[in-house]
Amino acid sequence: PPAWVPQFPGDVQPGTIRWGCSIEGNGDPVARHETIAGVALGLRRTFWDMGKVDKLVATAAADIAAGRVPWVSIKVGAWLDVAAGKIDAALLGLFVKLKALPGPVWLTAHHEPEDDIEGTSPAQVGGAAAWRSAQARIRRVLGQSGATNVTFASILMAWTFDPKSNRNPADWWVDDCWDFAGIDVYQDSEAAGAPQTMTGWKNAKAFYDAKDLRIAIAEWGNRGTNATAANEMLSFRDYCIGQGVPGMSYFDSSLNAATGSWRLEGEPLTRFRELMKAPSSVRLK
Repeated sequence: PPAWVPQFPGDVQPGTIRWGCSIEGNGDPVARHETIAGVALGLRRTFWDMGKVDKLVATAAADIAAGRVPWVSIKVGAWLDVAAGKIDAALLGLFVKLKALPGPVWLTAHHEPEDDIEGTSPAQVGGAAAWRSAQARIRRVLGQSGATNVTFASILMAWTFDPKSNRNPADWWVDDCWDFAGIDVYQDSEAAGAPQTMTGWKNAKAFYDAKDLRIAIAEWGNRGTNATAANEMLSFRDYCIGQGVPGMSYFDSSLNAATGSWRLEGEPLTRFRELMKAPSSVRLK
């Protein structure tokens, strides 16, 4: 067979995955998981805005030094302003700083946009069309920066791909923009099975397969604290490895959790830390 060639910075070889999480309020992965597991996470997602660029970069640098791929999610302000080039200088400054880091950075600019336009955020005037234009502009500035270690990814909700949401996933598609697509997948029913059984997930996978764009799990949660929930975690992980998913970030947090905390507890917590040590869970070093 031909030699494996990564499709983007931080990509993984077949049969492996970057196994990780976000932690309450950009919390400490060492205290939460790594000291107990004895190994580093392979992936860590954190959340920022344009007023915290220096802290974002410092955190990404610390993640790389520890062997984690940082997946930074940043809110960039009003989409129409971004699309018009009004924050090009600030974006370029961020990308130049990320370019100087000695490892890959996965970057998302304004995750779950479809949730915002159904809310009360005045910054998102222009709706999906404005977000699409903003994404294209960010891609252009990223290319101009020469930050070839930065992987650009969108993040939508699996719910958007479920017909019950009455949303159109095509509203959030931009040709030739992202290196992969992130998906947020939450299985809110303890009796409903592993996340890969969800309609939204299945449709998202089919949508991006048709676009020839790989997907990674930006956030996910699964109800339950018993052995069944732990086995569903393993099942979803093994499924994702088989599908060529490069990374999975569990939402180990109670923040913004309208239906209850997703913080890992009980047997899923034990299983999560066991899977950190699995041979198929890869790190930067």
